[in-house]
Amino acid sequence: MLKKIANSYGFSDVEMKVFLFIIFMFLAGLSYNLFFLEDSNDSFEFDYSHSDSLFNAASKDKIVDETLNKIKDSNIDYKQEVLDFNNADFNSKSVGKTKITGRVNINSAGIKQFMELPGIGQKTAERIIEYRTSRGKFSSKKEILQVKGIGAAKYEKFKDLIFIENEK
Repeated sequence: MLKKIANSYGFSDVEMKVFLFIIFMFLAGLSYNLFFLEDSNDSFEFDYSHSDSLFNAASKDKIVDETLNKIKDSNIDYKQEVLDFNNADFNSKSVGKTKITGRVNINSAGIKQFMELPGIGQKTAERIIEYRTSRGKFSSKKEILQVKGIGAAKYEKFKDLIFIENEK
């Protein structure tokens, strides 16, 4: 009889045995579940009331509300905030240089005054003074570009900080 059923559906003998095994195991599991396991609703229910009350208490707190409102309402410029608390000059590549307080007269300045200019070290300051003594006083600020070690980029850094006594 099983061979007739298997042949009518196009199953081979092995396929029919596998099919019957699967049906038998399904029925065995169903009967075990119905007769041997008691009605078990072991679903775990968590009581969130304590967590909810803590959250509600915190959200009603004035300090928390004020802080959250400040954060929401303000557009914070974080880079500026960091700069406000830091004395370092992030745009300058030199570290530890003192900023110049006034302008420098290039026709009468000494080595120390020249070294206060951005990008000018001791060697360059000595070259400026050497150029000034060998050729005479500077007639224009741009003439300082003739000094070895001073290029256009370096000149741009300090051009507003230098002057000639006749110019202002």
